[in-house]
Amino acid sequence: YDTFIDLTSSTPLTRKNQHAVEYEQTPLENKLEDLLNTLSTRSVSYENTESFFLHCIEKVAKFYGVEYAFIGLLDDVDNQLVNTFLVWHNGQLIDNFQYSLHGTPCEEVVNLKHEIIQKGAACRYPEDEMLVQMNIESYFGSPLIGVDGKLLGLFSIMGTQEMNPYPWMIAVLNSVAARFALELERFKAEEKLRTLNTELQFREIYDSLTGIWNRDAIEGSLIRHQSSVTADQPHAFLYIDLDQFKVINDMLGHTAGDELLCQVVPLLQQNIRDYDLPARVGGDEFGILLEQCSLNEASTIAQNILDSIANFQFQWADKQYHVSASIGIAAITTETHSENIMSQADLACHVAKENGRNKFLVYQKDDQAILSRADEMDWLPKISHALAHDDFVLYAQPIEPTRQDSSSKCSYELLIRMIHGEDIIAPGKFLPAAERYDQMVDIDRWVILKTIGMLEKHREFIDKV
Repeated sequence: YDTFIDLTSSTPLTRKNQHAVEYEQTPLENKLEDLLNTLSTRSVSYENTESFFLHCIEKVAKFYGVEYAFIGLLDDVDNQLVNTFLVWHNGQLIDNFQYSLHGTPCEEVVNLKHEIIQKGAACRYPEDEMLVQMNIESYFGSPLIGVDGKLLGLFSIMGTQEMNPYPWMIAVLNSVAARFALELERFKAEEKLRTLNTELQFREIYDSLTGIWNRDAIEGSLIRHQSSVTADQPHAFLYIDLDQFKVINDMLGHTAGDELLCQVVPLLQQNIRDYDLPARVGGDEFGILLEQCSLNEASTIAQNILDSIANFQFQWADKQYHVSASIGIAAITTETHSENIMSQADLACHVAKENGRNKFLVYQKDDQAILSRADEMDWLPKISHALAHDDFVLYAQPIEPTRQDSSSKCSYELLIRMIHGEDIIAPGKFLPAAERYDQMVDIDRWVILKTIGMLEKHREFIDKV
């Protein structure tokens, strides 16, 4: 910005020839230097992007002597509409608005032209109600073009007096527009990043389908609440599993299943307190953290939830379907380990479901049904590991006829065992868990494939049976 300007000839005089010409800056040059210094300032030094634009526009308006200035962005859907980003009038910001380009000087600007109207702007564009109402005489507009060459919008200044700018003043206005375009692109990129971060933060906490907390969020809250619980202010946790949800999901489709889950959430929320925390912890499973809640209070809340769900009729395709739920309740006390809270409530929920559904059960560590179920659930990861690592083995037990004759052949019963470390586990230990938790299909498939493979390798065995 070491260039001075001779306003009479519009020929720049640099500091190199200052010794030859005695020169004193004019008020206009002072305004220009002030404007250029403002434009060169990093926008991050301002409180926000709006402050930067506002400061720049005020310098532009002062330099050109106009009463109005605005930045407009093309609408994302309709490129014949402009949404104002910032509107300035005599030192004040006014509310943003949307307007149509048709019949306005801005229509020329968005065609990548620099529209310059020194006088009679309102008369030239009588369809532009804003120009007419504000009695605009002069209009300068410049397109805002991104680094990729695409049009972002436009920057315009307007005055109620005739303007006779020097050619270099038009160049300055275009430079201002170029600076604004770069800053708008940065602003949009930051806004997109903020939106993305907000979405990521939302996904970290909330379930995308139902809008309530997800499993990770409620587990974190369980840890915090367990660490702060006191003897006289226990908390409670409800584990809720919809009965026969899989039937509805398979019969009506996943879209219907998702809608059912969304409609169940309000039933949960209307039966808990404002500060209680509901969450979706599985496919059709919900959890609710009840703050400062005794087991008696938690039982009352659980029963109210069961009643609400039982009285609810899910409607889909002009048909109504009955829904119920089972609930397990776990107390959160000073003796509770946070990692056990959800599993305890889950165990109680499973036993409640076995007891006839549409029931709740409070977890008690000495409850035999809960202990039996916990033992079964311990086999689930072992079964999965055995299937993945081929840690089952087949035994063939002969079945011989009591009367021997020449036509009699020996039959065999195949028996499965699990290899677990150095031990061979009898089927009575793990098959009940496999049957209860839908792992029998995988075990049956393993048995059939192994049997067929064995018979293919030992065809002579087929002749003996």
